[in-house]
Amino acid sequence: MHETLDRALTLAEREEARRLFEDEPTKLYVRQTTDESLRRDGLEALVNEDKDIKNTIKYLEIAANKDNPGLTYAILDVDKMSRINDRYGRAVGNKILERIKYVANYVLREKADYIKKPASENPLTKGDQLILILNHAYIPEEDLNSLKNIIKATLAARVYGNLQTSFPSMPAEWQGLEDEEVSVSIGYVAVRDARVQCKKEEGGDAQCTSATLLRDIAIAQLTIAKKKGGDIVVGLN
Repeated sequence: MHETLDRALTLAEREEARRLFEDEPTKLYVRQTTDESLRRDGLEALVNEDKDIKNTIKYLEIAANKDNPGLTYAILDVDKMSRINDRYGRAVGNKILERIKYVANYVLREKADYIKKPASENPLTKGDQLILILNHAYIPEEDLNSLKNIIKATLAARVYGNLQTSFPSMPAEWQGLEDEEVSVSIGYVAVRDARVQCKKEEGGDAQCTSATLLRDIAIAQLTIAKKKGGDIVVGLN
């Protein structure tokens, strides 16, 4: 467990985090998917992944320099996206992800500083995922569950309606989309005090150097959510 983040969590949370990283299936998943992405995408995957990490560092520094230095890092994954792409086509899958991003921006509003697709489309942060960075660490599960439930209740019908407006003569394979149940899984980690992730010189701003652990914890939590069947929010508060 990373020393600086270790001090930001309660004893119970530290034990839960250690348990996650000692879980052999989780460690194997992270190792295998990282190796697979490097074999497939090579240097480009590393460069794009670095962009995601640098963006996270940026918001860690913003949080660390605020009076209320909390931050929540989350990864949202669309459940059964490959089935949606196979049945309705990738164009519909892309519209679904665009709509999820729109809904996330609306539901979270002032609570989210960053909602974007990962720069690196690899098995760790895939193209059917969103990275969410919330500007607080106070019961983030409530906000994330609200987002998850709204997506499940409204998303497919709204996407179908938008497509129907844009394409009056809809392809036959799009029929049934309005009744499709689109669900998401979310893994997150809430850091109550981002300053422990950073160094702050007297009279200066906090400087953060690493955000990899936040991503790795969120991935571990997301892996648990997917193993439970999806349509769930799992995280460390």
